[in-house]
Amino acid sequence: MPSAVTDTLFNSGSLLMPVQTTGNTLETIHQWGDSLPVSIMVVAATILAICNVKNFLMIIPSLYESFIRAKGSANLETRITLIRARTITALVLIVPFCMVADRFTLLDIDYIQAMNPFMRLGATIGVFFVFFLLRIVIGWQIEPKFKGRDAWGIGRRSAHGFFIIMTVLELLAVAGLSLAGVEDHSIRSVLYHIIALIYIVAVFRRMQILRVSCNSLTIILYLCTLEIIPTGLLLASIHFL
Repeated sequence: MPSAVTDTLFNSGSLLMPVQTTGNTLETIHQWGDSLPVSIMVVAATILAICNVKNFLMIIPSLYESFIRAKGSANLETRITLIRARTITALVLIVPFCMVADRFTLLDIDYIQAMNPFMRLGATIGVFFVFFLLRIVIGWQIEPKFKGRDAWGIGRRSAHGFFIIMTVLELLAVAGLSLAGVEDHSIRSVLYHIIALIYIVAVFRRMQILRVSCNSLTIILYLCTLEIIPTGLLLASIHFL
């Protein structure tokens, strides 16, 4: 009997111990770093980010000004070089943002978490692509209703800057907390708080920009259609799917 128990507990020299999981977090970690396609994407995203350092450093002062006051976004729009650098940087950071979301299960959707690491990352990118596409389509539909086209354009494009701020803060948080040995579920909570904070500030700044040339009813229309509907659908998919 002791021999049978020993054979059961030890398998190929490894001690089999009960593992406690917390939701889908450990399932997401499972084999994530061992997937060759994911590793290739990580390397490619890192190379692109390194190549884009010059653009990022160029827009840091403008991003900070946009974060602390609404006028910062308007000032940035006066320089074509900064607009181009901001757009390129935002595009470069899309994949790193989705990688962080996938690695720490920010999209806790059962059928996505059941996929292999590469397919799961692709699905995560797809969900956020649909989210941003929905915002763009809704924006096209309600833009003619805005009298202040310039303010609307500045407010819409300011989202690129806040996305950059959010992604960089997430990457810094992940790096620092991981080196400190913080558990993944705690890092996940920090990431949620970062996203919520930056999103709230971004919406508030865009409302300040629109207030310059739009009435209160128009701002409420913007808030309901371009913010509440897409974000509500995304949150509903996370909680109910």
